Amino acid sequence: HLLGISRLENIDAFKKYGVTSFDSTSPLKKAFMDDKDNYHTPTHPYTAIRVPQVDGNPQLKKLILSGKVDFATARKLEIACMTGIREYDAGSLRLDSLVSRLQEYETLWHGKKDDSEKYRTTLVDKPWKSCSCQICKKLGIHVVLFRGADRNRRRGFHNLHSLRQKI
Repeated sequence: HLLGISRLENIDAFKKYGVTSFDSTSPLKKAFMDDKDNYHTPTHPYTAIRVPQVDGNPQLKKLILSGKVDFATARKLEIACMTGIREYDAGSLRLDSLVSRLQEYETLWHGKKDDSEKYRTTLVDKPWKSCSCQICKKLGIHVVLFRGADRNRRRGFHNLHSLRQKI
């Protein structure tokens, strides 16, 4: 048994040397620690969509307390993103409108960073809709939101499900 395996491309080599089991927390940890590949499917990693909580994200809180970001503006953009995500998933908001909202909010809380094309890929492919795990079935689009410890942890358990499918 091997502990802490993160390079799945070596599975065949492990078999060759008699390894019959292994485990890894890597997919779980990537759900909340990786900057871009934090929602996994058996064939493709996706970028979870960051919509930080105005009152729960340390980086955003610091910007608000320093006066660099207006609380009311940040809260308005956060709500617009969360509403947009629900509307997009229901089919009542166009992709471009949602990506625009996400980009505006990201610019406010992160400055120069622009993950809009990565978000677009995640939103176009809608991998949560084709996933068979109970987490995706229960949370729907919310599983791909990078927002709060509980949501991120559940995405980590989804990632473990995807690892099992991949193996």
